[in-house]
Amino acid sequence: MPSTALGGADEFSRAVAHAIEDARSAAGLTTRELIKRSGLSPNYYYRRARGELPFTTNDMSALAAACDVSVGALWTRAQAEIVPKAASDADVVAGRVNKLLAVARAQFPRMDLQAALLSSDVARDAGLAAPQWHALLSGELSAVTREHRAAVAAFFGVPEEYLLTTEVSDVIDDVDARLDVQEAFAQTGAHGASSRGPGATTPASLRALARAIRESNERGR
Repeated sequence: MPSTALGGADEFSRAVAHAIEDARSAAGLTTRELIKRSGLSPNYYYRRARGELPFTTNDMSALAAACDVSVGALWTRAQAEIVPKAASDADVVAGRVNKLLAVARAQFPRMDLQAALLSSDVARDAGLAAPQWHALLSGELSAVTREHRAAVAAFFGVPEEYLLTTEVSDVIDDVDARLDVQEAFAQTGAHGASSRGPGATTPASLRALARAIRESNERGR
């Protein structure tokens, strides 16, 4: 491990950290298992996973081997995040709808969310039925009206803008970050301050909170 001081992680280094996390998840490893297999110390690993410092190429080799993937695969994933493929408007909307659904499922695992949505007043008023809901999930926007999208946004408690526009705005960035925190709390069973608390008011701080919740849960296992 390097003993000299390094600068903070840049955009690509953070993309490398995300690629490592994706590989860990795909390999079915907990963070603790990944750390043990790689030979890195927990403190060393977590500082780099949080983006405080960059992973070195030696770290990448050790972590790739622990996940049973090649270093090239990690590098390619990181590059794809820096220069992502352009997503269609339908893909963007479908991604956001599926994210809303995933968060709700994590929060209410026993609820039939589709039935709750389709029987809601907002869905009935907009004429939203199962075909339009499934079209939204799969990205078939030709069968979906703006009223349908607005109804889904209202049901899940997010601004209409989240599903009516595909551009990234401050509002949408904030919604995405708050969803990350809500999902982290729900998935880990953690309890803490609301994502609207005064200490977590920016999307960046909210995403850092979500990562911290997940990492704390992994360390506690």
